[in-house]
Amino acid sequence: MSPLRVGVKISMNPSNAMKILQFEDMRLEYEKGEVWGSIRNGSSAFGDEDGGQIYFLQSNYFAQTEKLYLRINKVQALSKEEAVAEINTETGEWLNQPEDQKIQLLTSNKSHVVLSMKNWDSETFPYDLFSSIIDAKGKEVEKSAIGTYSDEGSSKWNVSFRQSNYTNPLKLELFAYPNYLEGDVKVELK
Repeated sequence: MSPLRVGVKISMNPSNAMKILQFEDMRLEYEKGEVWGSIRNGSSAFGDEDGGQIYFLQSNYFAQTEKLYLRINKVQALSKEEAVAEINTETGEWLNQPEDQKIQLLTSNKSHVVLSMKNWDSETFPYDLFSSIIDAKGKEVEKSAIGTYSDEGSSKWNVSFRQSNYTNPLKLELFAYPNYLEGDVKVELK
């Protein structure tokens, strides 16, 4: 904790049926309702050596408080089976993706894929879709470029691969997905 920033370490229970992808509404709140919110620019989270994630929250002022609460009201989450999409880039075939099938494959080949999600744009869903891409032999396929843009009420991702000598199908670990759990979590920290 520093005067203008605090790191909140969160470790996920491995027995959870759902995988938490993104915390949409996480904040620290003082007893009088004053809030430390998400960092708007720069680094807002990173993994640590214990497998947890450290999320940074910011405040625009110095404050001392008697009580401090962690509040979470909205997270992106999927079942663990749905959190990894699988695609054959040569045939253009989905082998696995979230059940609601919001992601559409527009084009694909060994060097790139173009994906679309209707009714979502960069304002409502400002995320990259995938954190990692693994081929059928377990080798990582590096992204050489990602183009994200909005077009006619849809978000589109043009993902180019650094190498094309991988073995299909590709497993795409979802980094973000517009499937939400909402509630009112309040944990007293101080």
